Amino acid sequence: MKRLILLWLIVAATITVTALTPVVELVAFADSAAATNSSPTADEPVPLTDRVPWLIYVVLTSSSVALAWILFSLARARMKDTGRHEEKQT
Repeated sequence: MKRLILLWLIVAATITVTALTPVVELVAFADSAAATNSSPTADEPVPLTDRVPWLIYVVLTSSSVALAWILFSLARARMKDTGRHEEKQT
């Protein structure tokens, strides 16, 4: 179950990142370059942080959720282990 949830988180992150790729801009740029028959000027690409500033919050939230999941799993396992250890001593 845990692996399935982790797999879905990875798939969702991959889909989000690939959906942000500016394919439409590339097609429009190719059409305009073909129409003018001139060499395009090389502009600097816009940084990812300027294109999607909210992506940092998605990454931080997903990593925080994964870390919390690991910590709660360890705490639950420790509590179960402690309960078994106390039963053996009595």
